[in-house]
Amino acid sequence: MSNQKIDLVVKLQEIQALAKDLDNTRASVVDSLCATILTVFTDYEKKSD
Repeated sequence: MSNQKIDLVVKLQEIQALAKDLDNTRASVVDSLCATILTVFTDYEKKSD
């Protein structure tokens, strides 16, 4: 795993941890958004290799 991807995962986990203070609906949206960002980044990495 590249350093860039590790940094991204750590930041997304920090965002998700902060989102736990929100109501369930908003926290769920944040989780979904973080998952989408990670998926797009992973797909981009695969295509650029």
